[in-house]
Formats: sequence, C-alpha cells, structure tokens
Amino acid sequence: MNSKENFGDPSERVEIAPRGFASYRWVAWLVLALSLSLNLLGWNSMVADLQSQSEDRFELTVDEFHRAMNGRLDGYVRAVKSMQAYVSATDRTPDLTRLKETMRVAEDYPGVAWIAYMRIPAREVEPQQAGFAVDQLASLSEGKRIAAQTAVLPLSHAPEGWRPAEHRRVLELARDSGENRISGNIALASGDVNGRRPGFLMVQAVYRDGSVPHELSARRNNLTGFLSVGIRVDTLLFGLLGEKPKEIAVRLHDGPNARSPLFHESHQASDFAAARFHQERYLNVGGRVWTVDYASLPGFESKVASRQPVRFLAAGVLVSLLLFAVVWSLSRTRIQAIDVARRMTASLRGSEAKLRQLFVQAPLGVMTLDKSGRITDCNEKLLRYTGAERERVLGVDMLRDGNPDLVASLRNAIEGATTTIETDRTPVTGEAGDHFRCHFQPIKLDGELINVLCFVEDISERKRAEAHIEHLAHHDALTGLTNRHRFGEHLDIAIANAAQVNRSVGLLFLDLDDFKTVNDTLGHSVGDALLVQIAQRLEQCVRESDQIARIGGDEFLILLNNLTEPKACARVAEKIIAAVSQPLELGERQFSITVSIGIAVWPGDGANADALARSADLAMYHAKNRGRNNYQFFTAELNAKAFETLATEAALRKALEHQEFVLHYQAQVDVANSRITGAEALVRWQHPKLGLIGPDKFIPVAEERGLINRIGDWVLHAACRQAKAWEDAGHLQLPVAVNISARQLREGTLRDSVLGALAASGLDPHLLVLEITETAVMEDMDTAVAVLEDLCKLGVAIEIDDFGTGYSSLAYLKRLPIHRLKIDRSFVRDVPGTSDDEAIIRAIVSMAHSLKLDVIAEGVETADQAGFLRGLGCPDMQGFWLARPEPPVEFERLLARGDIVPTADG
Repeated sequence: MNSKENFGDPSERVEIAPRGFASYRWVAWLVLALSLSLNLLGWNSMVADLQSQSEDRFELTVDEFHRAMNGRLDGYVRAVKSMQAYVSATDRTPDLTRLKETMRVAEDYPGVAWIAYMRIPAREVEPQQAGFAVDQLASLSEGKRIAAQTAVLPLSHAPEGWRPAEHRRVLELARDSGENRISGNIALASGDVNGRRPGFLMVQAVYRDGSVPHELSARRNNLTGFLSVGIRVDTLLFGLLGEKPKEIAVRLHDGPNARSPLFHESHQASDFAAARFHQERYLNVGGRVWTVDYASLPGFESKVASRQPVRFLAAGVLVSLLLFAVVWSLSRTRIQAIDVARRMTASLRGSEAKLRQLFVQAPLGVMTLDKSGRITDCNEKLLRYTGAERERVLGVDMLRDGNPDLVASLRNAIEGATTTIETDRTPVTGEAGDHFRCHFQPIKLDGELINVLCFVEDISERKRAEAHIEHLAHHDALTGLTNRHRFGEHLDIAIANAAQVNRSVGLLFLDLDDFKTVNDTLGHSVGDALLVQIAQRLEQCVRESDQIARIGGDEFLILLNNLTEPKACARVAEKIIAAVSQPLELGERQFSITVSIGIAVWPGDGANADALARSADLAMYHAKNRGRNNYQFFTAELNAKAFETLATEAALRKALEHQEFVLHYQAQVDVANSRITGAEALVRWQHPKLGLIGPDKFIPVAEERGLINRIGDWVLHAACRQAKAWEDAGHLQLPVAVNISARQLREGTLRDSVLGALAASGLDPHLLVLEITETAVMEDMDTAVAVLEDLCKLGVAIEIDDFGTGYSSLAYLKRLPIHRLKIDRSFVRDVPGTSDDEAIIRAIVSMAHSLKLDVIAEGVETADQAGFLRGLGCPDMQGFWLARPEPPVEFERLLARGDIVPTADG
C-alpha cells in the first residue's frame, strides 16, 4: 500500500474511520457499565462495614461507661457500708466530721452532698456537733421516732425538707433488708451558683453490735438508727463523661423503662430519638431499677464518620471513566493511535527525566558499572561517601583499582547474581573509614547484561548502635564492669585454660558492708556514685588479665587467672580491703565503707564455675560473720554448715506442715506478792527423732531462709488460743507475751498476723503483749511506728525486749507506743556485785519510771538478784529462780495454785 492509499482523499478517510470506530464503541460502553457496577457494589459493601464498625464502637463506648457507672455506684455502696461499720463501732454519738476526713469523702466520693446519722429513739441534737439539724425526720410504721444526730457538710447541701410519708418506705426497706436502699429523685443543694440539683438518699440501717440479724423481727428489734447519705447525681457522674460529654448523651430514668421519671440528662436539648446510635441499659441500685438511655452526639458521629466510601466511589468512577476513555481511544483510527504513540513517547521521556532526577537526588549513594566493572555514572551522595571528585571516580575499574572487599560481589553481579556486602572501607577507593552496605543489582534486557547498579548505604550509625547494645548486653550499665553472664563465660574459659597448664583460678566474692544504710539514708543516686568509685578502685587492684564483674547491688566478683599459689588471692584481697576502706568523696560529703571478701580457688573449692561461685559466696558470708572488713577462704566446714542449713530448712518446712512446733510458757511474777502477772510464750521444736529442740538451734536458720514469718504467725495463733483457753477454764485473765522477729516487722506481715490470731481465738487484745528488740525497730523506724501504733490502738501492749543491748540512741522511745521495758539477762547475771551492771539497771528502772513505763527483768536466777531488783522498784521478774518454761498443762497447774514459790538459787 503506498502513501497515497494511506493519506489519500480526506473524504475517503472520513468515510472509513466512522464505520471502524462505530463497530468498537459498544465495547467501551460495556466496560464502563461493568466497571461502574463493580464500583457501586464495593461502595455499598464499604458503607455497610463502616456502619457496623461504628455501631460496634458505640456499643463498646456505652459498655465502658456503663461499667464505670456501675462500678462507681458500687464504690458508694461500699463507702456507706464502711460508714455504717464506723458508726456501729462508736458507743457515743459518732463524729461524722472525723469520719468524712478519715474516708476522704470530699476527694474520693465527690457526689456526697451530706451525711446524717439518725438514732432511735430520738433525742435532742447537740448543736455544736451538727452541721444542720432536722427535728422529726420521719416515723417508722411502729411509731418509732427518729432524729438527725449529726451531719456533715454545709447546711445548704441538705434537702429542702423531709417528707416522712415518702421516706418512711426507704427507711423501712433499709431496716428490714439490712442492705443499702435508696430513695427516688430529690432536690439537693449544690452549694454553688447552680442551685439545687437532682439526687437521691442512700440509707443503711445500723443495728446493735454492728452485725445484721438474720431474722426480720430481730432486725426490727435491734435497730439503733440509720446512716443517711445524700448523693448528687450530676457530681456522681461528672468524672465519667466530664462536665459536658462530647461523644455520647445520657439520660437517667428512675424506673424500669424510658417512660419513668427523668432523673438526670447530660444534654437538655439533645434529641435522643433522632440520634444515629441509641441504646438502653439498666442499673439495679439499692433496691431500685434505673433506666439509662444512651445516644450518640455529633462529636461521636464525626469521629466514626468517614469520607472513605465517598473517595472510593469517586475514585471508582474516575477509574471507570479512564477505562472507558482507554477503550474508546483504542477504538479510534490510526491517526489517533499515532497521536497516542507520540504522547507515550513524550511520557517515557518525562519518566526518564524523573528517573534521572531520582538518581541524582536519591538518599543512597548510586553508581552504574559496565560489563567490565568500570564506573560509568554516580550521584552526589556517592561522591560524598568517597570524598573524591566526579572526574576521579568515573572510569575507575572496580575489579582492579577499587575496594577489594567488593570485587567478589561485583563479579557475581556481572555474572547475573544479586549480591549484598558490608565493608568498613570507602566504596570506591577502599580507604579505611566508616561502615557501608553495598547492594549490586544486575540490569538485563532480553537476557543480556546491560549494566550493574550499585546502591551504597552508610551504616556507620547503626554499627555504632549495635556495638553499644553489644556492650550493654555484657557489661554493667552503671560501672561499665563485666556483667554476670559475660563473667561466667570468662570463668569457664579460665578454668579450661588452667586445666591445660596445671594452674589455679581464684574467685573473690565481694560484698560492701552496710551499703544498704547509704542507699536508705542518702538516696540511690549517692549509692550509685559510690559504686562507681568502688569499681574504679577495684580495677586498680588487679591485673589487666583478671576480670571484675558487678553481679547486682553491692556485690562484685573478681576472677584471678593463671595462679601458681592460693596466697596470691590473699594479697589481692588485702589490697582491695585497704583500697576500699580509704575515704570516698562525693561532692562535699566524705564516706568510709568496708568490704567483706570470700575466696574460693579452683580446683579444690569447686569443680566448675557454679560450684566455685557458691564456695566463694559461703566464704563471704563467713567473713561477714567474723566481724566484716576481712577476707576468708572457703573451707570444707563451711560447705558442711551450708548443707546443714539446707537440711534444717527442709526439716523446718516439714515441721510447719506436720505441726511439730510446741509452746512452753514461763511465768512473769510480781515478787512483792508472789502473784503471776503474765507469761512469755517460748517456741520449741518437737522433732520426731531428735526430741525437743530449743529455739537457738533453728530460729537463726528460719530467719536466714525466710521461714520466720510462718513460724511467728503460728506462735501468735497458738499463744492466743492458749490464753483464751485458760480464760475460758476460769483462770484470771493473763497477758501472754510473744517474741516478734525483725523480719515480721520489716516485711509487713505482723499487723495481719496479729489481727488474724486475735480474730481466730477471740482473745481480748489487751491480753496480748508483743516483745520487739531495739534492733528490729530501728531497721525501719517509720514502718515500725506505723504498724505498732495501729496495734496499740487495738489494745495490744508493746514491750522492748533485751533493752539496752541494741541501738545506742534513746530517741526512738519518744516515737514508739511502748508499754514496758525488759531488762536484758546480761545485765542481771552479775548483780549485785558488779557496779557497771548495777548502774545500768538503776538507770533503766529510773528512766522507765520517769517515762511512765512498766519495767520487767529477765534471767533472774537467785534471791539476791531478785532482792536487788525489787529494791530499785522493779517487782516484775522472770527467770529460773521463779519458774522454768513449762508446757501448757504444767503451767495451768501454776495458775491453779495462784502463787509462785521460788526455787533454790541457781
């Protein structure tokens, strides 16, 4: 076909083109119809999904608020019950102002408008006790009159007036049920410019003895009054939705449906029926049913609303039109096809320009290489990495003159493989520098290699971060010393190397003495600074080949490699003790601290790293027991003692399970009339094979292994039960003293243990005496004062045991609720006749009398000792001269006899 046939008569081309064009137009319309249909289906599905998600979110929001509302109401119910318990425990007119402050009513229960206590029968209200008074509040159906005794919060917060007929029903329901009952809607003053607000009364009946009788008649007969609390609904709900909710509106109806009287509504003008989302829930409160109507607000609907379906529809229509246009254009004549080709060529050129721009501005270094490995092009980023001019870089033969680390990867890329490599040299010149990651990508056309693209990323920061993380994983963050895990690896290697050359390995276990005192008194920041200085001093005491690790707190391990004799460990330990004991300066403060060191040597003290560490640990504790600030080598006896401790611990646990402990009681006597004034409970272990074991054999192990709390709890319960049994048997009420360990006081179990023992036995708290040493009290004075004051308020007596042997300051006597001091047996042993002990006892007795404290002496074994003590004004004594510790049956015989006949001296 010649050019004339192609581009001949225009009329001929016009005539042919429409026929060809018309034959394909239906395809374009079909594509448009199908595309629009699919688009509408997708849009409809998206709208449905969005609606479902919005409904789910609204339901979750309602669930969360409804649970919160229910939880808050439950909290108010529990608070009113706590108020009832307080009122029940008060014999006189309750001080509701104190109750309000104790329970933090204003802070924790802001919905409470006022509190009133109504007593039966009515009596005159004491004006100075009442915030407001109401003469005759209501009458019960039996004709009993009730009157407000006291009230809390301003008078303006009270209801406008009482309606006896209306509130009688609530009072009677509360009385007959014994549970919280609430009234309907009443107007309560808010105390602010908003005037009176809707609220309700929550009423709790109060019965004699504080408990709710089981029978209806008993509840009516034992009724002593009512605790009535006025609660504002809007303040009650304020913290849940805020003052003006923006997402959901709430209506609260006082009844089982939305037609019930309106109690509260968060939005006066909100049209609940027209809301997009709507739910109705119910609350059971104090015998009444509330209906809660929830509706979504524009704030919520704007959050869940989405323009995504609209965008999807618009995009779909646009795509449909584009498809239609494409198919329509494909149906056009050859002239239109040529025009499309021309536009496509222009577009490709534009894309090429964009790719070129991307090549230049890429955040990575990029270079192209030919088949021979020469650089044909690169961007500015690569030049910055290389530090060279473009002219120097272009043309470089990377296989011969470039970075040698990249040669193998580049060869693989030329052969058609994608490769990646990291190098610590510059990408082109190979000079030492930062870290780079190079990715080689071969570019092929029809299976033939055109060139190779190399993408270069500077990973120096990542490498430095990885190195830092690696360091943190194996070193202590505070001191920079090796941590426990890495130290264990070094110790394993050192043992393996020593085995090959027939050498020894030394392991030193260090523990700073009294470091906890520094932390507790001066703070952890000072303690941390001190540890850093200690670590620096330790590094100066060892060789570079040795290893130091901080394994936690104030504990360190030191590995001494390649030793020829154990004496080398002693020399290092002496250097460390001398270095650590030097004064430390932190700012303007100066500290002195000591260290206890345990030494174990491989292979004699442990076959492996774990065994060696355990041996060094035992030796360190031996150094602690030897007075601290010294070092001790591990010995077989220490290991035997450790095994003995473990065996004793296991036997003690079995003894607790099998109830093998027993109590003996030693009488405390007023020698002026030989009358028994009390008894001290002393624990013994009735071992099935070894017989009766004294406390000195197992109490230290129980303290060390954490069993003393369980044993102490058992002693408290057993002593209280026995004292109650003697009382029930007709004997005079006898106070029983129980020794309390420092651990019970320190770990916070003492209060619950004492309360549990008293509750389980029914013993009067005034008959329980707790003996606590000075040292136990001073470990944590604030905690001790708080716990002992709580117990003292219950009536429990507190006695300082072994007085004069512990803490050197007497300032604690002013803070502690102490009833009695016990003079330690070490002072009594050598009197009369020893002037120092006589002076100490005389001072203790005089001080006790001055502080109005009782005093008792223990360890009295002779008549001369008793006479000396009595002459100083200390008639209460305890010791073998008066009575030995006896089992409960034998001690009961002493009680039956009524007096004590002293034994012969000694």
